[in-house]
Formats: sequence, structure tokens, C-alpha cells
Amino acid sequence: MENGNRTTAAVIGAGIGGLTTAIALRRVGVDVEVYERAGALRPAGFGLSLQGNAVASLRTLDIDLGLEKRGQEVISFNLLHPDGRLMRSMDFGQLSRTYAGAPSYCLDRSDLRAALLEEAGDCPIHLGVAATGYRNDPDGVRVRFADGREVHADLLVGADGIHSAIRRQLVGAEEPRTGGFVCWLATQEFAHPNVPRGASNHYWGAGMRFGMHDVGDGRIYWWGTKNATAEQARDWQGGKDDVIRAYAGWAEEVQDIIAATPEAGIIAVPAQDRPFRGRWGEGAVTLLGDAAHPMLPSLGQGAGSSVEDAVILAHCLSNSAEPVGALRRYEELRRKRTRMLVNKSRSLGRIEQLEAAFPRAVRSVYFRQAPKAVLRQVNKRPMTPPPAPEKVAVGRTLGALERWHWIADQISPLNVVARARVHGALTEALLRQRLDAVQARHPLLRVAVVADPDGSNPRFVPADDRPIPLRLAEGADWEQEVDGRELTEPLGSAEGPLLRAVLLSSGPETHDVLLTLSHTIADGSTALALLAELLRLGDDKARVATPTRPAPEAMLPAGHRGVRGSAKMLRMAVGGQLTALRRRPGRLAASQNVEFGQRRTRFVHREITGAVHSGLRQACEREGVTVVDATAAALLTAVARDGDPDRSRVYGIGFPTQLRDDFVPGLTRAEPGAYMTMIPAYARYAPDAPAWTVAREIDTELARRAARGEHLSGLRLLGLLCPKSPGTSAKSLRLMEDNGPGNVWLYHATQPAAAGAGPWQVCGMQFVCGASVSSYLMVSVSTDDDGLQLNFAYANGILTPERVHAIAAEVVDVLGRMAA
Repeated sequence: MENGNRTTAAVIGAGIGGLTTAIALRRVGVDVEVYERAGALRPAGFGLSLQGNAVASLRTLDIDLGLEKRGQEVISFNLLHPDGRLMRSMDFGQLSRTYAGAPSYCLDRSDLRAALLEEAGDCPIHLGVAATGYRNDPDGVRVRFADGREVHADLLVGADGIHSAIRRQLVGAEEPRTGGFVCWLATQEFAHPNVPRGASNHYWGAGMRFGMHDVGDGRIYWWGTKNATAEQARDWQGGKDDVIRAYAGWAEEVQDIIAATPEAGIIAVPAQDRPFRGRWGEGAVTLLGDAAHPMLPSLGQGAGSSVEDAVILAHCLSNSAEPVGALRRYEELRRKRTRMLVNKSRSLGRIEQLEAAFPRAVRSVYFRQAPKAVLRQVNKRPMTPPPAPEKVAVGRTLGALERWHWIADQISPLNVVARARVHGALTEALLRQRLDAVQARHPLLRVAVVADPDGSNPRFVPADDRPIPLRLAEGADWEQEVDGRELTEPLGSAEGPLLRAVLLSSGPETHDVLLTLSHTIADGSTALALLAELLRLGDDKARVATPTRPAPEAMLPAGHRGVRGSAKMLRMAVGGQLTALRRRPGRLAASQNVEFGQRRTRFVHREITGAVHSGLRQACEREGVTVVDATAAALLTAVARDGDPDRSRVYGIGFPTQLRDDFVPGLTRAEPGAYMTMIPAYARYAPDAPAWTVAREIDTELARRAARGEHLSGLRLLGLLCPKSPGTSAKSLRLMEDNGPGNVWLYHATQPAAAGAGPWQVCGMQFVCGASVSSYLMVSVSTDDDGLQLNFAYANGILTPERVHAIAAEVVDVLGRMAA
């Protein structure tokens, strides 16, 4: 199951722990496949509790299983005598929110599994395959199955329950430890005034207990326990009549629900756990849930502790570049809490199953008269969710590419802005919540940049205590906001974070969301991907946490490092200069000189939709080029006509080109970072030549340069040319402006699909990249099935608004003629 450079994990077991692990690991970018011994995921027929600590843990990964629709929130916890007389009642809803910050739920096990399967989406789940063992190797781990197959993965998570085959190989064979009682379990449609909505009733007798829990939709999950030897509990031979006789004389509702339950619906299982062991893993292998720490049911934390395990494991993997080390960190973080839960469950089980009259009388007096604060304190530790592992802070020196963007930004703001139109109810509170969740997933969204007093040695430092700023503007126009503020106002890199958001509302159901990022940590593709993540567009798999990455130069593939990389860089640099000397490309002329530090970006927006857009796409397909090639041809034509429209001449356009797919490891578009370099493409403009000729010439040259890896060599070259500080940058900036491959750039990014936008309709996604000191004209092109968004950002003064409006009009006109 190797998958390029992404971490892969084999999860053994498709129970609550295994499925939650698959969801959590996929959320942080791990490719997961699940292997389950059973041939089918059959209905379980009984319930469980998922207390607030588990719900709160899921929220740290932005996982919402919709439990309020699948089960029933626990509102009251009631201790009763066998005959139904109340011993003690607690407001469990308030308790859960106080200690966990989230509600607790009771639900049928099958309903929870259905929620997990829905959230897991297209995660591969292999049924009818029984794991028998594993073998660590230098590249990960090999898992063996009973049918003879073997699977290789980077990591193996044994979530295969109390009889785990993975645990057996790790610590040796051992029998489970008896809890000293048998459990009967069932879920049944039932109504009784003594079991109100949200109730969790516990009836305590002599060596016996009974529980009734509202799981929603008129159903009650009930269970009974009776002291028994290990052998009796493991192989209980009785039937429904025996259960009825056991509870004769108990409360009316207890007897009635047993009578109403079909015999086939009653399941008997032994109460079992294991002595706690501190060893959960070795190499690329770890255990989780009942495979690691099975516990008696007394605290109701079995499922919840498995959920906690999965979430903490995901956080550890997202915070580490070394997966095996992350497993050991996960085990270290979970030992103390799970040991406590195992031991407290066993201790409480002994109290609950008391048989002798005097100890039971003491028990009743204690629970009847103990101060409320004492009982609340008993619940505090189990219900308090474990904190997410501390985020690994980015604390490194900026790489050359990052330093180039940071220096440019210090001289003249270099921001990239993503915009989306949202139809539907979008509040400040909801957007604030989502901003916090996105920021928590990505380390580079929690940093500032500081430098030495002379501006040298810029480096990322943590800014974890500073949320993403959010500004509200009623009735404002998004183009005016971008043109007047977002492109021109610096982000304050020394304080951090290096992004901000704006919510523009023109009515209760119509909004524009702007996300502005420093080019030091983001490009146009990333800005759009993060905005989509913020609005929860597309597949949940895109909403993953990212690890801390090294500088871009450290992720270059082997062929572009060392001596080989230097040779390729030199060939590219010399070849570029020879091409420029031979072809003498035309450049966009400045209207006037504006010093670098005085330059500010403004922009002009245009779009092509409807029949023109459809016609353009069809024409591009017919001519064998892309819409971006056609746009580049139209831009080159407009630039030529801005200068000398009657002269045939070569012009150059710079194309920012993705590095992510070539890096080791490969990166997703959603990962913040400066991961693009520029490739130039040259084509000849002739007054009477078809624009399609220019488009094909550009397409051919871009393909040739990308195949030679010039975008990667360009990253190496920047390491030589990039100045050390803003104060020493003037010479380099002037050299690039006067002798670089061009001062017109075309920047393309595909808009994320708006499918899965939840309660909203989202449209008009696009981005604008500032010009700063890097270019005179930066054209940002966003494409999707519905249209072409064109944003012409320019250095104000270097180019006048009139010239840019004329260039934009010419581009639209040329594209319209190409579409005809």
C-alpha cells in the first residue's frame, strides 16, 4: 500500500477504535487502509456511551460525527435501588459540559459505526482478512494475514480488540482477566415514565446491577450484570427466562423491558480486562483501544478512550516528521491516563458488584449523602479530555525562496488574497471558529518572522497565542477592499500571524470572504485551498493537518542537489542569458520611475463566463492548448499592443510554477509555504499572426522548460542571488528588474470545486497576487467549469490605471475573438 511520499498506515480492526483511527489519521494526511477479521460489519444489537471527553477530543481534529442525530445526549444520571427508589441523581449534561466542554451521548453501537463509516468515506476497508503477525523492516512494517497475503506500510496500528493478534506477538499470549461477572446487553424500543428523555438509570442490587439508557428514537439500551465465575461468564448457558427470574421483584420498568426484548436480541458477554502493560509498540507498530488497555465497563470509557487514542495518535503524527518517533510519543502520552481508567474501572466494578448486606448498606449511605462536590470530583478525571499534544513550533531560518518573498514584502507589501462569494447564513462566530480550526492544523499559520537588527537572518518564530485577525465590513465591495486595503496594507510579519481574514456582508444571506496571506508562506493555489478548507468545500480528506516542514531547498529531489544540481542550475542560467541575448525580448515599459519602497499594488478585475467561456474552452480543445495558454497569448498580445502594436517582436511572460509535486516528500496544495518559482516563456508577436500560434508556442516552451526541471534549478539559483537583508537588496532588485526574463507574470490556479459546501452556496472563488517589487504586472488567473476570473495586479505609478484597464480590455477582447 505504498503511496508516493505520503505516510501509509495499516489499521487492524474495524471497530470503534480502528475506524476512528482511520478517520483521524486521514485528517492529518496519512493514507490508511483498514483490515477486519469479520466477513461483514453486522448490527451489534447493543449500545454504548461516548462521553464528553471523547467528543471534545474529536473536535480538536474538526471531526463532527453528528451524534446529536444518531443518539441521545445524556441529561441525567440516576442511581436507584432495585425497586426503583432513587438513591442519587446528578445533572450529567452540566457535568459533561463543565469538565469536558462537550455533551455526552448514549447511542446504539451500530449507529456509531454508521457515523464512523460515513466519515471515513472512501477509506479502503478489507473484510474477512485476519491478521496473524507482523515484521518490522527498514522501510516500515509487513503485516501477515491468515490467507497468506502480506501488506507493507509505514505504520501498523493494532486496534483489533481484547484478543488482538498484534498484541499477542508484541507481549506474548495471555488470557484476559475476569471482572467477576457476566453482562447481558440489548437495545429495545421502549417507553416508561421512569426513563425520561436523556436518562441514564443505574439500579444497584446484591451482586447484580441493571442499566437503562435512552439512545434516541424511542429506543433504550439496557444491560444487566450478575456475579459469576470466569468460566460461567465466558460461557453463559442461560436464556431470557433466566434473566427475567434474576430480576424478579425489581422495578417495574426493569422487568417490562426484559420481557419486551426478543430472546435473540439479548447478548451475553463476560466482563473482562487485562492487567495494564506499559509496552504498546515496537518499531513501526503500536496498539490502540482494547488491544492496548481493555477495561471493565464501569466507567463507560471503553469506546471513549479508544477515540482519545486515535486523536492523540493523529496529533503526534502531524507534529512530527519522524513517524516511528511519533508512535513512541503517542504511547508515552497515553499511558498515565489509560492506566488510571483501567484501574478506576476495576475499583468501581468491585463496589458496584458488592453482594454482602453491610458493605451494600455503606455503599448506599455514601452515594446518598456524599456532598455533590465530592461526587463531581470523582467524575472529573475520567471526563476531562486529554490535551492535544503541544504543537511543534516552526523555529527555523527562512530558506532563500522564503527570504526573497519576505524581503520583497518588507520593501513593498507582497500579499496574496483569496476571495469567495457565500450565499447563506454566515456569522462572525462561525467564521471565527473555522479560522481557529484551520490555524491549528497548519504550523506556518502560527508564526511570525523576526530578523537581526540589520535585517539579516530572518527566521520563523512561534506566534501561537495570536489568532488570525478577522475584520467585519458591512455593505463593502470586495474589489474595493482588495484594491484599497488587502493588497496595500502589510500583515505585520514581526508580530504574526502572517494572514488575516475579512467578512464582507451585503445582507444576511450574501457575503464575501477574503483571506489575505503573506507570500512568504503562501502562493495562489494555497490561498484558494485554505479558503476552501475554511468554508469546508470538497472532500474532508483535504482538511488535514500539515507537519512542520524544512526550508524549500531542503526538499529538492536528489537530482537537483549537490554537484548534479549545481551543474543543472548553471546550464539553466547560462542558457537563459543566451536566449535573452539572442531573442532580445520586449518588455512592458514603465510610465514613470517609482522607487522600490514607494511601490504599491492595485488591481483590475475582469471575468469571462457564459457562452464566451464555453466557446473558448471548445476552441482550446480543438487547437490542442489549454485555456491558460490562450490567456497567456492574449496577455502577450495586449502587452505588445500597449507598446508598439505594428512591430513584430518576441515578448516574454513569467509563469510561477509549482514545486510541490517534485519535492521529497511531495506536498499538497493546501500546505502553506512558498513553493513556486518562475519559468519564462517567449513567443513572437506579429500584428497579423493568429493568437493561436502564440498560444502553441508558449505551450511548447513551458512544457520543454518544465521537463528540464528549470523550476527546480531556479530554486537553486535563487539561493545564490537572494540578498541577505532588505537593506542590501537594492542591487539585486535592480538587476532582476533590468535584466530578468520579464516584468509581466501570469499566475494560474484552478478553483476548488464548490461541492460539499454544507449550508452555503459558494461561487466566484479567485485570487489576486500582489506585484510588489517582483513585476510591473501580475495577472492572476482562476479557472473552473463556470468561468475564467482575471485579476490584473500592477505596480501603481509604474503603470497607470488607464494603461492597465486598456491591457485588461485587450486581453478580454482577444479571448473573445479566440472563442468565436
